Amino acid sequence: MPLSPELQEAVNIAKAGQLAEARSMLKQILRKDQTNEMAWFLYAQIADKRENAIYSLNKVLELNPYNERARKMLDDMKPKEEPKPDSTKKWDYDNYVEQQEKTRGTSRKKSGINRNIIFGIGGLVVIGLLLAGGFYFTRNLFSAPKPVSTLAISVKWTPTIDPCNCAEVKPYAERTVVRFNEMVDEMDTIGSARQNNTLRSDAVTTATAKAQARYDEQRREDPPPCLDLFDKKMVTVFWNWQQALDSLQKGNNDAVIAFMNNIIQQAGDIDTLLNQMEGQLNGCPIPRPTPPGRAG
Repeated sequence: MPLSPELQEAVNIAKAGQLAEARSMLKQILRKDQTNEMAWFLYAQIADKRENAIYSLNKVLELNPYNERARKMLDDMKPKEEPKPDSTKKWDYDNYVEQQEKTRGTSRKKSGINRNIIFGIGGLVVIGLLLAGGFYFTRNLFSAPKPVSTLAISVKWTPTIDPCNCAEVKPYAERTVVRFNEMVDEMDTIGSARQNNTLRSDAVTTATAKAQARYDEQRREDPPPCLDLFDKKMVTVFWNWQQALDSLQKGNNDAVIAFMNNIIQQAGDIDTLLNQMEGQLNGCPIPRPTPPGRAG
């Protein structure tokens, strides 16, 4: 089956060696469609971590249990278990002692013969070596030892930069929080207008266009790995606001309420995630979004 243009572009970029950019493109594709089996499979092949590759392969098999290539890759990545000893076998202690005694008796008999032969041969070898090489050993016995050459080893260590640091996290969080606060301002304006019965249809249309643009901007973000969950929740929040405005235009008040409740719930999770991240980054000052729901 031919690949979509987006997937083909990601494949071409990966073949060119730009794996980070290819992973970013695949993430964007999967944000749009979590059921894209081929995108999950491609991501598994260029994942930066083993656990990410395993997660992607499991997603492939959830979508298509008959994908044998994914199953084989997953089997090859799993650690192989060593065979366990059979604990059901009983130890025949009497038989063990009897066998040990037989072995010792046989070895004693053989050792006597072998010992005499070995000593005899060893004596002849020593005498022969002394006669044949006596002059050589005498001449070189007190010679100066040869210098030992030293092997110079140059090791260059390149530190690995952790992408989850304050310098990377803070700018991304600031951009995202600005979008979030803009959305909250729209929610307050439209909520107040509804309460006062002054809401105009053109205002809702304008807000819907802004919500769509905001949603698209967030999907184009490439967050640090430690903020993947935060980014997904932000994308979900912006999608819910877009859907709430669309439902408002259609006059579906029940749907508007449902989407707004989802936004409030996600906002609470987002604040918790930011608290955790600030602790992990040793007090890095991450901006906080304005909580929604100030207006009805």
